[in-house]
Amino acid sequence: MPEIVYQGPSQEELDANQDKLDLFIKNSEKQNKTFTDALQVQIDNAAATTKTLTDELAALKTSHQNTLASYSGPAPGQTYAVTTKQTDPENAQITTKIKPKKKDQNKSTLKVSQNSVQNTSGSGVNVGV
Repeated sequence: MPEIVYQGPSQEELDANQDKLDLFIKNSEKQNKTFTDALQVQIDNAAATTKTLTDELAALKTSHQNTLASYSGPAPGQTYAVTTKQTDPENAQITTKIKPKKKDQNKSTLKVSQNSVQNTSGSGVNVGV
């Protein structure tokens, strides 16, 4: 009877595979660290920009409130006085009504050519087209 023996990878192959896994883990951790550092820099820059914009907005709001407080225009509901007057136009161009042209009643638009179709016996009425 034949003998069946299973042989797995040798210890050297197992150690080589473990070394590859360790190298992969090390490289992944290095890449993750680089990524997180770059992301944190972007987050810090965004936070600083947001703070600057918030401060500018607060300053604009204060300035607007001061402008409204010092406004001396008409009270709400009042309007400014508006004056208008009618004037005649200068160098006005006047147009005249266009008169339609009269059509010649005797002129016909139907053209019959007598030479276009030959008349032969028994052909009936021939009209040139």
